[in-house]
Amino acid sequence: MHEWGLVADVVEEVKKQASNNNIVKVTKIQIGLGKKADLSDRAFRTCFKVLAQSTIMEKARLAFTKRPDHIIMVNTIEGKQE
Repeated sequence: MHEWGLVADVVEEVKKQASNNNIVKVTKIQIGLGKKADLSDRAFRTCFKVLAQSTIMEKARLAFTKRPDHIIMVNTIEGKQE
């Protein structure tokens, strides 16, 4: 299942962005999800729920925007800073 690897990359990117912005708890993540990426919102949410357990993004709300390509990217994150 390629979904796990794709979502794991997003989780790592969110951790990096949170650290760079002194965010200690992520509350919302805006994801750009390419239509050609062969990954549904539902599958993303399922994988994310497992991969984000016990992290600063565990309870983050996910929001998706569709892209015309195959790219999956973190558009923005919101959260509580130190």
